[in-house]
Amino acid sequence: MTTFPAPPTPDVPRPRRSTWKQILITLVCGVVLGLGSCFGFLNSANFNGPSKPGNTLFAIGFVVGLALVVSAGLWALVAIIIAFIRAVRSEQ
Repeated sequence: MTTFPAPPTPDVPRPRRSTWKQILITLVCGVVLGLGSCFGFLNSANFNGPSKPGNTLFAIGFVVGLALVVSAGLWALVAIIIAFIRAVRSEQ
């Protein structure tokens, strides 16, 4: 029968993860999705006739990409503020 390891004590600090990689990946994916959707929309747009059904998906993709870029920006702003607060607290 196998024995499970003892749970860690509460005194052990958790290893800190870097959120900058995650923010950068979110930002890059948002830009790629937004630009790709914009290109797809403009490439398949029919200005003189009826619109194609794929244009709706490209428009939705552009909005989602834009939302990802905005959310990554807000996430970065919050991360900067938290890092600043932690730096001020560690100096005291």
